[in-house]
Amino acid sequence: MRQAGIEIEMLLEYFDLLEQGKQTVAARKELLLEQQEKLLDQQRKIQETLDRLQMKIDIYSEIVISQLPEVMAPFGKKILMTYGGGSIKKIGLYDKVKELLKDFEIYELSDIQPNPKYDPSVLDGVKICKENDIDVILAVGGGSVLDCSKAIATGAKYNGDPWDLISYKVKATASTPIVDIMTLAATGSEYDCAFIMR
Repeated sequence: MRQAGIEIEMLLEYFDLLEQGKQTVAARKELLLEQQEKLLDQQRKIQETLDRLQMKIDIYSEIVISQLPEVMAPFGKKILMTYGGGSIKKIGLYDKVKELLKDFEIYELSDIQPNPKYDPSVLDGVKICKENDIDVILAVGGGSVLDCSKAIATGAKYNGDPWDLISYKVKATASTPIVDIMTLAATGSEYDCAFIMR
């Protein structure tokens, strides 16, 4: 109960009543009901705050994503859109991105797994980039999608086995530009050029 934020004084009172035996059952119940009401009130206030925050996030997200065509245009018309297991479709982001970029030529690499695999994800992405002369990669998802996209971006500009770059056998000297729409900014992948690969 302490983890739920119940005050120590109330707990002490409760255990004092508990030690007094069965004759305090009604008083103990009353204490618990009072505490339940306090917690429900806190929960309501927290939910109201979360709802306000989500409203602001949605507004800012709508403003930012509506600028996607202008962000992508300087790079060129051919886009490789990378994403994971389909959550972007469930939340409507996939359709929104496709609608906004309807004037671009979009190729897709989906099903990128957490801690992405070199084979098939990176190799497939590099192949798409080279065969279609991709101008820019649009990574839509969390850290794993962005990690995979980083590997694809350097591999697409390298004539050998992309693993040479991943294993630091060869230093990358060029990269396809990447734009990312982070749906889960928890890994920090958007802050640097490092990535996790298996």
